[in-house]
Amino acid sequence: AAPYTMASATWHDPTAPQCDAITPTLLSAIPGSQQVTVEWQAVDPPAFRGGPLNFIGTNFPREGAETTGIFGSLSFDITDNLTADFEWRNQTDDIQQDEPDTPGVDFTDSNTTFLPRFTLSYNLNSRGTVWATYSEGNIPGFFNSDLAPLNEDELEQVRDVVGPVSFFNDEEKLENMELGWKQRFDNGLYFSLVYYDMDWTNLKTRQAVPITIDNGVTRILNLQFNAGNASLDGFELEGGFRIGDHFDATFMANIVNGKYGFLTCGFSPFAPIDTTGAVAPGQRSCVGNTPARYPESSYAFSGTYNN
Repeated sequence: AAPYTMASATWHDPTAPQCDAITPTLLSAIPGSQQVTVEWQAVDPPAFRGGPLNFIGTNFPREGAETTGIFGSLSFDITDNLTADFEWRNQTDDIQQDEPDTPGVDFTDSNTTFLPRFTLSYNLNSRGTVWATYSEGNIPGFFNSDLAPLNEDELEQVRDVVGPVSFFNDEEKLENMELGWKQRFDNGLYFSLVYYDMDWTNLKTRQAVPITIDNGVTRILNLQFNAGNASLDGFELEGGFRIGDHFDATFMANIVNGKYGFLTCGFSPFAPIDTTGAVAPGQRSCVGNTPARYPESSYAFSGTYNN
């Protein structure tokens, strides 16, 4: 359905139920657990220490994470054709970051989130299903380790450029609602039509921030912060058909209406200075702009002839 993969995290994808007849079991449950560890990853940055600027802010720290999740699902057949599904995941993300110039782990933080997904599906016939889904997803927070060694005067320089900024960013959250219809016909035509509506909060973005440190050298900080929210809704159509014994075709259409509710975007010199109070005073605002990576419309068609 709608795109759910972002950065290194995968949102819960409310994929429609299959069109096959539902299992006659009245109530079924599936428990499970998962643990994922990302090893320390070091980056060798470019070095530049001449001229008026000192890019020591590009000396990226090593970072890692451990995610532990307990998950399960319940499925209940309300009638022969109507089924309710509840899936859940209780996930803990332990975030770690280590400055490359110091031994040991310097910063740790932990975040626990409960991520549900509810689906109500109705079998129209043996080859058709309609459904409604509500689901939630998240991307964990992240450290602004460049802020750790700064004194109060240097922190004030940062706030003068980007407004309030925290040492650890809040997690991003996504709430998704979806209505769908999947159908297959005897003549070879099949399709899946989905309407989705998503609310995306605590969006993170990055910005380079110059400050002057005690020795008079300009340092460029690479900061990440929660900058705003966005809403996206749209339709997605996927399907295919066959003509005769030799020609098969697939098609796709995606129409998206996406807008930033508010977004601090100091990284863009083309964004206007906000005058509405939606973002911090004096900051550039991308309110009403279309989120990146979500074009208003996209289409695809392909055909295959087999002799």
